Amino acid sequence: MRENKGSALGDIAAARPLLASSLVACGLTALAATAFRGAPSSFAMVSYAYLAALAVMTAAPAAIASLAPRNFWLRLFYAGVAAGLILAGRRIAMQSGFHPGSFRTDIALAGAAAATLFLSLGAPLWRGGLRLALVGLGAVVLGAAGGLSVIALEAARSGSAPAAGAALGLASASGAALSVIMAAGYAGAFAFGADGREAAGRAAQGAAAPGLFVLALSTLALAASAFVTDEQAGAAAIVASGAVAAALVSAIVMGAGALALKVPSEAIALEENRRRAALRPLLQALRAVGPPSASIAASAIFLILTVVAGFDAPSAATIAEIAVILAAFSAALIVFVSVRTALLLVLMLIIASRLTVWGVEQLFAEAPSESARVIALALDALLFSRLALAWRDNRNPRRKALDVTQRAITEGFFSYAAASVLAVATLAAPEAAGLWDGGADAALIAAAMAVIGGLAAPALMTAMGAVFGRD
Repeated sequence: MRENKGSALGDIAAARPLLASSLVACGLTALAATAFRGAPSSFAMVSYAYLAALAVMTAAPAAIASLAPRNFWLRLFYAGVAAGLILAGRRIAMQSGFHPGSFRTDIALAGAAAATLFLSLGAPLWRGGLRLALVGLGAVVLGAAGGLSVIALEAARSGSAPAAGAALGLASASGAALSVIMAAGYAGAFAFGADGREAAGRAAQGAAAPGLFVLALSTLALAASAFVTDEQAGAAAIVASGAVAAALVSAIVMGAGALALKVPSEAIALEENRRRAALRPLLQALRAVGPPSASIAASAIFLILTVVAGFDAPSAATIAEIAVILAAFSAALIVFVSVRTALLLVLMLIIASRLTVWGVEQLFAEAPSESARVIALALDALLFSRLALAWRDNRNPRRKALDVTQRAITEGFFSYAAASVLAVATLAAPEAAGLWDGGADAALIAAAMAVIGGLAAPALMTAMGAVFGRD
């Protein structure tokens, strides 16, 4: 595994955790106090609803799943009871007409139940990571307050804040995903011998590059979407960059600070070793069915299906979608410093987006909205970067293509799955708060893309490793 060297962000967050976290918290609090002072009361109520939706749909499922038992049957019972109680509360709220302000309990509790069920069932694969990510997920709520402040200030300056709900959803979902990815990086570094602060620094460094990548991509995605719909592209870019920056800085700095302050325990390494041991049957099956020749054939099938779906789908890719994919390749090329990594990420994006749009049109006879597709593309680009970077970091001239894929799957696949679940649930939070009507649609599209991309990733990794060689 390629060693992550330190960075300024990682050094500050890990070496001075209390100072760095206090500065971020005080800065976001001061920004919120300034922005909300002149904001109308209706905006304040919507903001409270959004923060509550984040707590219900992001932090609560992770906390519940982190307590799931290890025994399969007990875990199955636990997951069913937890999700059932949440759905029962949703039913009671709907029958009684309980909708405080703009907060929609039906969407919030449905998303929370789905996330709780999935995360609890797969708890042995990410339980330790979820426990380590709880502070980072809480910091996402603080970062959302900063994003709301940016929206309030921009609305006061220019009179409007285009795509505010979409920007908030993408920002918070990105912060939630990076919190889980950073926790997984910490557990892996600690299991390989790093001490607590060194592991926290490596985790922060590992999250910095994807964070910079999604910051650039989300800014362009929101600006392109606003430009196509004849809205103010400049204002949309300011809103997107401010909201995403607030969410990512709070999640990375405060999450890494909490990891650095955590007393090191052998239980972390034990949990990581158990997770890796649980993957052995999957890796053996992958070795049996996924040699380079079969992977090249599977990749060709995925690409052929993508081309067929592109021609068969009534709606072609829009200018905004094409711009996001091109920007994803350019940003990945610069930030990740690897042509192959950028190519892998873009291939996963193209395959997942075209097959998802085609499938939605076949099932519902209507294409998803452009804004939902663009936001889902940007979020899945961040999620796919987890797999692409794991593949890049494990490439070695002495390893065969399939060995690299197995190592990448071991290191990144299940943190990718947990991050995807939390990010998708978080993306629906703006609709639960009444900020964006397309939040749930974007979340469903992002979920479908994450599944398709995750299925295509092993074949693409092995095929590209075989085609381009081991260097």
